[in-house]
Amino acid sequence: SHRVMYANQWDNMANRQAHIDSTGPEIWRQLKGKVDAFSCAMGTGGTLTGVGSSLRSLSNKKTKIALTDPPGAKLFRYYTEGRLEAVGSSITEGIGQGRITGNMEGFTPDMAFEIQDEDALNALWDVHAHEGLAVGGSSGTNIAG
Repeated sequence: SHRVMYANQWDNMANRQAHIDSTGPEIWRQLKGKVDAFSCAMGTGGTLTGVGSSLRSLSNKKTKIALTDPPGAKLFRYYTEGRLEAVGSSITEGIGQGRITGNMEGFTPDMAFEIQDEDALNALWDVHAHEGLAVGGSSGTNIAG
């Protein structure tokens, strides 16, 4: 018989909590508390909501939190216009959630940006040329944000 474990990373709040407990404080410590803003795209929602919640708490709400998503991502429209609607499309894979996941419930970013494919590609090519890192489209979107 086969056994499968389904973590349900989209609605499992342990995802968000791991970033509240670990990733956010690590960023805060490494930057010695000098964090003006944090942005990233939404996939499961755990990283942005967890890191965002942590950094807001550590900074007394001074750190601004931004969503950076590709065209076609419903969450950009949801947070900017109140409509869970996709407009456009993107070549970027793995981000651009189309629903409010359990990890996203109760969280609102301070701002949201729609990152065009051209900007994401330019960012990933730049980081490859100058830092020697080979990254994908979702990283380009996060860097461009």
